[in-house]
Amino acid sequence: MVKVDFQSQFYSLFGLDYELASKKLGKSPRQIRRYIETGRVCPTVKILVDIMYRGYLPNSNGWQDAFIDKDGVMHSPYGKVTSGDLTYVHNYKWAAHRATEQLKNARKRISELEQLSNSDEIQDALLDIVAKLARKTG
Repeated sequence: MVKVDFQSQFYSLFGLDYELASKKLGKSPRQIRRYIETGRVCPTVKILVDIMYRGYLPNSNGWQDAFIDKDGVMHSPYGKVTSGDLTYVHNYKWAAHRATEQLKNARKRISELEQLSNSDEIQDALLDIVAKLARKTG
């Protein structure tokens, strides 16, 4: 991900609304203007703006290349994810698990049926036993 500078992050978040920025960042509007003009920004404010710009995602591990845009869509190196996708991820996992279990059961049942259909010798032996019993009992 390309590192974005403080000014572009700031303008993306607040535009020219220094009053709103001062409330969110805990600095006076005058101080915020100074940050923009000089480019020398307090590290804490810089980190906070970065976190807000990225959609409050942590800047560590697998999250460092992801951000959430103004529409609420998370962008990652693997694609876009909406909040609805995240909400129903447990349903997707459950459906995948259930489908896997059904497939295993079907394969097991098919294997059992194949063994039964190949048991012509057993059927012949059972018929011989029934025939012998029928002859003895008359």
